[in-house]
Amino acid sequence: ILPCQGVSAVPLNPIPDFSHVHIGLSPTTRRDGAMKVNSYFKNKGELMLKMKKWALEWKFEYKIVYSSKSRVIMRCVDENCSWRMRATKLSWPDFFCG
Repeated sequence: ILPCQGVSAVPLNPIPDFSHVHIGLSPTTRRDGAMKVNSYFKNKGELMLKMKKWALEWKFEYKIVYSSKSRVIMRCVDENCSWRMRATKLSWPDFFCG
């Protein structure tokens, strides 16, 4: 594979620590579908999609620590970051609360 001609390399910056950021502070996530403590999701798929969008918006990475039909635990990939997200399936069909 040959490198593209005329394209300069883009420097990669380290992922910043967003542990001090509270979910829902972004102008785009404050509207419908805001991510915050005790948010409700129709199902696990909706929860995972919103987390992906939120991570893209805030430019951080997370990893799934545990996932089952009834529970999901995520955390920041940076070992120095204290951000965590836990969601549990409620008694209503497929609803998750995180």
